[in-house]
Amino acid sequence: MKKFLFITLFFGVFGAAFGRTEPAPQDSIVILFGKSTRITIHAKDKEELKALKNYDFNALLNQVITVMEEDNRRDTSFVMDGDTIVMKGGQVVIKGKEKQTVTFSIRIGGKEGSRVEVNGNDTTVVVKREKKPRTTKKEFTLDLGLNNYLENGRFPDQANAAYGLRPWGSRYVALGYQLQTRISGYKSPLVLHYGLEASFNNFMFDSGQRLTRGPQRVAFADVPNAPDLKKSKLTTIYANLPVMPVLDFGRSHNTRFRIGLGGFIGYRVHSYTKIMYFREGDKQKDHEAGNFFLNNIRYGIQGLLGFRGINLFAKYDLNPLFVPGRGPSPNDLNAFSFGIRL
Repeated sequence: MKKFLFITLFFGVFGAAFGRTEPAPQDSIVILFGKSTRITIHAKDKEELKALKNYDFNALLNQVITVMEEDNRRDTSFVMDGDTIVMKGGQVVIKGKEKQTVTFSIRIGGKEGSRVEVNGNDTTVVVKREKKPRTTKKEFTLDLGLNNYLENGRFPDQANAAYGLRPWGSRYVALGYQLQTRISGYKSPLVLHYGLEASFNNFMFDSGQRLTRGPQRVAFADVPNAPDLKKSKLTTIYANLPVMPVLDFGRSHNTRFRIGLGGFIGYRVHSYTKIMYFREGDKQKDHEAGNFFLNNIRYGIQGLLGFRGINLFAKYDLNPLFVPGRGPSPNDLNAFSFGIRL
């Protein structure tokens, strides 16, 4: 009984396909494993079933598992209790020491599965290899955080520049469709993250003025009839292609740790300014779309740090936000963002 239970457990792990249950012929044994996996042993009569006791399937399948775990594709052979066992990849042939006439099969899930046949002195065990998890996974990501930019390594608001930003008002949002491909096998910790992303940078100015486009460059100007400007911002929308190798350690949720470093490249698809103010007690909003001498191409580096279910991200643009010499500053402004990834 223990030998049959071992066979059930072994093929339940390595069997991958499932099918409908078929009626078993006379003198057959059907062993159900889980909800839809079955092992059916066919024999002409009970005497043939009793003959299975002459084979040590427990030791045999232990050896088969060892070979499969080592992924040894070379032909090997050994002797077990007087029976000669020849292994050819995933196939095992047993040449019994006693003449017997036994025919039976073990199937899991209908058309696909594992099968054992005994014909005369030869026993053939065809073992289906373990179905490995898919090496590529898909998921949607949502990045929520803040953004700003640096001028010669400093924040412009520290110098009271007109293009200085409100740190908590400048928000970053990105929606992504991501593929995660595990490199060098499904047990490898190296995972390549790549996909498509739409990013929204909201740069909230702290000067109380509106960003305008002149003939040669952008500048800041007061808004007529709006002395009390409550909000003034520039929003850029880019379509990005991020690529990032990630080391993903730990299989369980409680021990999982991730760290990654990669890059991205993007193309500007839309940009606009927005102001909000009050006139005679009524809230007024105004949008103005334009390119504002923004760089159409952006590229940079990004990083990821995660533990359990929490993922933190950071991104930095290597090229300036505005076309050199056309922005609000004579110096380059390099944008960056950081926050949490859901």
